[in-house]
Amino acid sequence: MALRRARVAGLVVFGLQLVGFGAWSSVLADRFALTKDFGVYEQAAFLIGHGDLDPYSSLHATVYWRDAAAFLLWPIALVTRVWPHPVTLLWTQDVAIVAAEVVAFAWMCDVVAGAHARGRRRVPPALLAGAGCLLLVVNPWTVWTASFDFHLEPFSALLCLLAARDLARDRRRAWVWSALALASGVVGASYVVGLGISALLAGRHWWRRGGCLVLLGGAWTLGVDLLHADVGTANGAYGYLLGARAPGAGAGLAALLVALVTRPWRAVAALVRQRVDIVANVSPPGILGIASPWTLGVPGVVLLENGLRNNNQFIVPSFQSFPVYVFVAVGSVIVWAAWASSGRPWVRILSMAAVVLATVNAIGWSVVWTPRTAAHWLTVSPQAARVLSRVEQRIPTGAEVVVSQGISGGFARRRWVFAQKGNESIPIETRPVWVIVAPTQGTELESVPGARATIGELAGPLHATLVSHGAGIWAFRWMPPPHMTALRFVTAATPAVPAWTDVGASGTAVLRGPASEWHVTATGLTGYIVRGTAWLVAPGRYSAVVRLSCTGPVDVEVWDTTTATLLGRAVVGPTSGIARVTGGAVVLGHVTATAPFGGVGPFTISPIPAAYGDQLEVRVWTPGHTTANVYSLQLTAAPRS
Repeated sequence: MALRRARVAGLVVFGLQLVGFGAWSSVLADRFALTKDFGVYEQAAFLIGHGDLDPYSSLHATVYWRDAAAFLLWPIALVTRVWPHPVTLLWTQDVAIVAAEVVAFAWMCDVVAGAHARGRRRVPPALLAGAGCLLLVVNPWTVWTASFDFHLEPFSALLCLLAARDLARDRRRAWVWSALALASGVVGASYVVGLGISALLAGRHWWRRGGCLVLLGGAWTLGVDLLHADVGTANGAYGYLLGARAPGAGAGLAALLVALVTRPWRAVAALVRQRVDIVANVSPPGILGIASPWTLGVPGVVLLENGLRNNNQFIVPSFQSFPVYVFVAVGSVIVWAAWASSGRPWVRILSMAAVVLATVNAIGWSVVWTPRTAAHWLTVSPQAARVLSRVEQRIPTGAEVVVSQGISGGFARRRWVFAQKGNESIPIETRPVWVIVAPTQGTELESVPGARATIGELAGPLHATLVSHGAGIWAFRWMPPPHMTALRFVTAATPAVPAWTDVGASGTAVLRGPASEWHVTATGLTGYIVRGTAWLVAPGRYSAVVRLSCTGPVDVEVWDTTTATLLGRAVVGPTSGIARVTGGAVVLGHVTATAPFGGVGPFTISPIPAAYGDQLEVRVWTPGHTTANVYSLQLTAAPRS
């Protein structure tokens, strides 16, 4: 009776969690906090839903099925056709996440009920099931999985959980779930290999089925590799295991497997380097859970394939490790139930202590990391989202869109969309081309000066029409010349930034006439005319170059915004027309280490390192009551004296 009530209570909790995830996904979609990752799936689902069964992914420059052979998106696309909005994909992911937790919880209840039915009355089934439910619900990395775009890992984890549970109970239906897991792509195939490993470890009764699953997952992965249908898997990140100088050299699947067998010390060294993030993934759902055979295989494969990369971008807790969070939580309950059923009192006491420690530990991780979710993933302001929404409604569905990668997912419901993140060449497929640049909004890969220089190119040499701007968003409509087949933004390492993209509190943008004459003019108030663009630079000597005109003195300043330090100031007197002024050289002696937040105490991760350098910002200050116009800003390397 108590276990039955615990089951009902758990289902209610998961239902509330699903409602919360759905509301959070709506916020993310409404705010355009959707990157290129989301755009790849959204574009493919949009095209499939409109009858294109072999869609081309302009974001990955290949047909979609070659992006890790993720065929599971085809049935998912039918759902997005019924409700054609970006949030639909996020909601389907929310359902997959919570469904995986429900399956995990049902498996936990099976374990404790089985121990109870076998006459081991020492097992408190409701307590163990409730603790397992808590491990699933309060895990902050599950929330982060739901916050980072859309991915198929939660679907793969759900299918493998169903397969593992049925396999442990000798149900043939496990083969159906395993086949569907293969359809979720190369990642799902690796999970099937992990499932086979678990079956091999579980005992002789499952050896034959375990071996078949390992062969099935391995053959599927090898076939995808031979067909070069693994564009999205980045095998090159494992090239160092081959001893190659170039990270991606010869990083085929067969070569990698040979390297792992013949040079295992390289893999061991890599896993040791990633130990902090490995523990961070396993700790919230209960480290003991990795010790159960049925919950070792899939998490083990996940941690290996993420931890062996040449960087920590995949092993940092997030969606890539979602199967770890559900499988290990089930394993924790399996271990607790086995200990609590022991005839030795001290083992039962140890079991209860493990339950208490695991729940306290899980709550600790949640307290430290869950409140940081919004700051980490919701990186578009409400004002910017309103501008983006108005722009998106104005763009015809058939138009080509080039958009900053950090917000590109919200514009992916079209045939031609490209994520702009640097100097890459973008093909011109239709005319006109809409270009949306967001220098300071979203999780961007391009530098702020580079993005602002792109805005200057669009308004200047490319003669694009500025359609809308505000809240850090710049939208252009561009008609390429008939002979032009590709768009390439050419920006230097320290580009000249149009001042009108960088307005300070005491300035106002003047966007009349030819773009070459656009500028920021002083309002007459004391303060900064322009400020906000920062160049990421290494130690060295630098000079500010400002193109301006003024009737009285103004100050050209260089600030190290990383340390909030004024490095240098030059007073510029009245100019005769527009002048190009070079401020005095400033010296950045050393870079201040600014590591991202990594946690507190035992609840620590090794976050993705910040880019090397300090942020130097060029500002123009006016004492007020003087006329001043600023046209462009630049930070250049100064010669040594």
